[in-house]
Amino acid sequence: MRRRAPVGRPVPTGANDVLERLAGLPVSAWTYGFEDPSVRHLGPMAQDFAETFGLGSSPKAISVIDANGVCMASIQALYRRLVEVEEQLEQLRAAQEHNHSL
Repeated sequence: MRRRAPVGRPVPTGANDVLERLAGLPVSAWTYGFEDPSVRHLGPMAQDFAETFGLGSSPKAISVIDANGVCMASIQALYRRLVEVEEQLEQLRAAQEHNHSL
């Protein structure tokens, strides 16, 4: 029997949506109850991840494939934003050079 996806927000529709949601996802340090308290992990709580992205079959665990997908989509969105900023910067530099040559 297949488990239902957790109820939460609809699944993101694009890389920018994923990035915006990721930016608001709480991240904390924690330790599993069965581990020595000196062992620390860093990341979102599974329930928050499921609520934020609407991914996975359970709100009690984050699937590696879902975590990787969120990271890859976010990197793509950041790359596109970086390219846009670099293009704008180049235009500003060209305008500045033109103004200095007048």
